[in-house]
Amino acid sequence: MLQFESTFGGGDSGETELTEQDVLDIDHIIEVDEEEMLISLYSYVPIPVPEKLVGTLSLSTLNINPETRYGSLELCTTENEDGETEHFLRYRVATYLRGIKSGKVEAIESMVTNGSEFFGLALDAMCVNKSIKKWLLS
Repeated sequence: MLQFESTFGGGDSGETELTEQDVLDIDHIIEVDEEEMLISLYSYVPIPVPEKLVGTLSLSTLNINPETRYGSLELCTTENEDGETEHFLRYRVATYLRGIKSGKVEAIESMVTNGSEFFGLALDAMCVNKSIKKWLLS
């Protein structure tokens, strides 16, 4: 497992909800299942989703996922150290490498690059809802 962080900034196309000043941190985990030859990328918004936004965010992911060409958005529920329920927004994508003789590194690079781009597009699309934008930038 490999963990790393990145910073996402909006405003690339000039026609987005997120502007160049809107910057947020993203946590990433790459998991490798050597037996199955499956590489998975999980990208998380590292701040819990407020309870009042769970329904809105769930609906937003249902609307955006059919438009996402690669991977999917998920609302993950977990318990924190205090036993309280928390929700996190994550993007998940996987690449199956069985049968690939050469180009495995390129396939993984492509997964990370495309996954990051599509997650950014999805975050931007969600920010049409001002409550979601406010949460992401908090």
